[in-house]
Amino acid sequence: MEHCPQCGADLECFELLDTLQEPKSIGWHTGYQKRKKNTFSLKAEWFMLASLLVLLLGLVAIGSHLDMRIDQQAARLAEMEAIANHRKSPREFARYVAAMEKRILELEEENFQKRIDTLEHQRTIVSQRIEAALATYRASANSRAKP
Repeated sequence: MEHCPQCGADLECFELLDTLQEPKSIGWHTGYQKRKKNTFSLKAEWFMLASLLVLLLGLVAIGSHLDMRIDQQAARLAEMEAIANHRKSPREFARYVAAMEKRILELEEENFQKRIDTLEHQRTIVSQRIEAALATYRASANSRAKP
């Protein structure tokens, strides 16, 4: 056995390695041969690729829709917080309640006065009709009595 003077490797092994031929199963066409034997057909691979693409697009669309909904809900929440933060102090609230009570009383008085005016108008019309009917009755009674 001969050894390399620099590294001490067995030179016979290197000679054997040089004489070996490269098998046909090693190379660029090996993957194709293995794929042809062990995996799906080309149509099935294209179908899976297309379905995965559709699934990916669907997930992107759902994600954008959910992002839009989250933005809408965040805006609504901000509006609700803004409304909640504008609460009035107890003094302002008491003044507001007093003003509302005063306004309610004024509206009730206005409505009551309108109702009184309406009833007075109706009473006037009814009394005029009664007087007209009485005048007609008296005139017909007087015309019967004077023959």
